[in-house]
Amino acid sequence: MNNKFVFALLFKLAMNLVLAWAAFGIIGRNPFTYIIALGIATTVINLVLGDLFVLPRYGNTVASVGDGLLGVLTALVVDQLVPEFATTPMTLLIYGFTILVGEFLFHNYLLNSKLITR
Repeated sequence: MNNKFVFALLFKLAMNLVLAWAAFGIIGRNPFTYIIALGIATTVINLVLGDLFVLPRYGNTVASVGDGLLGVLTALVVDQLVPEFATTPMTLLIYGFTILVGEFLFHNYLLNSKLITR
């Protein structure tokens, strides 16, 4: 694993943590522990499915939309499993959209730096 990939992975984790905190911490007032868990889960799921599988095969737009939807689905699963964590349509919309935009920009970095090839 090269340093560029490690940096990209840490950046993706930080981005997902900030986006989860903005949607579900600031707006949704959820416990920070579950926001961290959601950010980590979203990072891992989107890395494996979005960045390593979908992005090289179908391109940035499809991968970004998929990452946004996977983020929302992950938040809904956490909502169902954890009684102390709650989502609303607004927090889900904000989370999904911000992930879509963030991942679109992140995918451009991955493709331009040749960490992922199409």
